[in-house]
Amino acid sequence: MKSPAWIFSMTVFAAGQSRADEPLAIPEQAHFDPTSETWNGLAYLATTAAEAKIEIEFETALDLGTLSHEDVLVVLEGTTPGLETMLGAFVSDGGSLVLAVEENAPPALLATFGLAFADGPLTHNHYFRDHPRFPAFRTVDQATASVQRTAGGAGPRANDGLHFVWFNVEELVTNHPVGLVPLADLPSDVAVSPVIRFATPGLAESAPSFLVEVKRDRGHALIAGDASIFINDMQRNAYGDKQFVANAMRYFCGSGVCRVRLLTSATTLSGRYEPHHGRRLFGLEGFVEHGLDVIELLMDEANDSLSRPGVQISLALATLLVIALAALGLPWPGRSRIPAWQRAPAPVLTPARLWADALTAARGTANFRDPALLVGQGLTAALERQYGPRPPSGLPRGATELPERAQSALARSLVTLDRLERGGYSAHLPATDFESLWRDVQTALSALRGQS
Repeated sequence: MKSPAWIFSMTVFAAGQSRADEPLAIPEQAHFDPTSETWNGLAYLATTAAEAKIEIEFETALDLGTLSHEDVLVVLEGTTPGLETMLGAFVSDGGSLVLAVEENAPPALLATFGLAFADGPLTHNHYFRDHPRFPAFRTVDQATASVQRTAGGAGPRANDGLHFVWFNVEELVTNHPVGLVPLADLPSDVAVSPVIRFATPGLAESAPSFLVEVKRDRGHALIAGDASIFINDMQRNAYGDKQFVANAMRYFCGSGVCRVRLLTSATTLSGRYEPHHGRRLFGLEGFVEHGLDVIELLMDEANDSLSRPGVQISLALATLLVIALAALGLPWPGRSRIPAWQRAPAPVLTPARLWADALTAARGTANFRDPALLVGQGLTAALERQYGPRPPSGLPRGATELPERAQSALARSLVTLDRLERGGYSAHLPATDFESLWRDVQTALSALRGQS
């Protein structure tokens, strides 16, 4: 853990500035301890998670065989020997990772995600209480940088808006952070997208990053250069940090139930992670599994062609074939429950719903960004008919008169759709989250019809 003995809390909340130089008698084992209420423990993180409707599981001993590619992992520090191999396999298999590193992180762990530590001292334009060890990132600076990137005739890009981690955050205070830079020679299956950069003079587009988003094969990762934003003192005393951490943990969850598994360097690992993809399946099951791979490939590589009637018909026919085979009750790998459509007939079977139902029966890794945006267009049109132009953020003014359940469903839908519309490597929506979005949109539309 970083020294000094938590200047942030001392300068803001302690009774005297002179105490800032006095060492605190905190046992070393309290660092990132999920049960500790001390300044550097993680007990308060459970409160942050609960308020954000996140079910967090603090893993003290993890059997890697229990991990699924559908899990969301939060890893702090990442100093466990050999962790880079497991995390690389997990993300490549379609897993979602939030990784917060310190200066003691193994270079091999960063290289797994196409990153390295920045050389030399970090420079920035804003510090908490002008302390050089506490760079602070502000929403207003991020918005200004976004506008500057779109100037010059190129026009705004899909991912130029503020990232979801900035939702309801005005300032993020960091504690002795490290800078992250992409490797000069990135692996072919890795793409790095900077999210928050240090404001280094003259290096606006190449300055080291505090937060990056990485796409590795089938999966995604958010990687931050400071693990201490998760500790009790940061969570209790800096609202921006509390909200930022909640946003980061929820980022890969969409509008559905959010469950994350948190690992620290004290977590003991056993067993072996078994990738869901890449296993050779034989017979009818293998045939259908291959068919699902083809459908996913089409959806990932031909998003721009999905509006063509011929493509829609082909996908619908292929999907109907998969549904028919799934109805036979085949023992699909990774299948944890019987989908709702198989328990009872769906009231409405649109092509988008068919895609979600069919692929959910076998796996939850397909990208339903395009069907979700089509659903979102219908929701936006209904909102504009009812309330006029939609505000830049939040619910339309008249929507506050909807029943509470409908308001919650509408808010979740808009957050998910806004994230998808921003595009970038984060524009991924698994089938299970599409089902949740579909239900929320239907709830909102039913309430709108009742209000009109």
